[in-house]
Amino acid sequence: MSVTTGLGAGAASAATTLGGYGDVDTSSAPTTTLLIDENGIQRDARKIDASTGQYVFDDDGRLIGMHSIAQMMQLAAHTVRGSAAVKDLGQTFGDIKVLGAGLQRQVENAVAVAFEPLVRQKLVRIDGVTVTKKDPPTTGAFIVVRWTDLTTGLEQQTTL
Repeated sequence: MSVTTGLGAGAASAATTLGGYGDVDTSSAPTTTLLIDENGIQRDARKIDASTGQYVFDDDGRLIGMHSIAQMMQLAAHTVRGSAAVKDLGQTFGDIKVLGAGLQRQVENAVAVAFEPLVRQKLVRIDGVTVTKKDPPTTGAFIVVRWTDLTTGLEQQTTL
């Protein structure tokens, strides 16, 4: 006795049986709205937690969005200059060694360096810098940069 098998699924040769049985299974269409912010507005960049540097997810595991200009400002503020592949990206706050009388001016200069590529591209305008020294025994300073997103006209601030 000789057995001849054809190509197909299992013991059935191809084109001799139906491809499937039962009702066609359907699912709801997936959402095409990505990167929604906390206010329900679709954004064009992933939100980054300023304190951890990690992307932010909602309770369902979806990425939360933020405006790309705000993300660029955050990246420039938290990246040490010279540590990234982008040559002009980053800040030089670590170069400030003495928190003396010239601290305000030193921070303003460091802010100008950090955000210069975005200012040059006319994406943002730096409106002001506030420097508040930390209380002893800790050292350092709190820095608040007020800026305007020139693509939207919205005034914002970044705290360092």
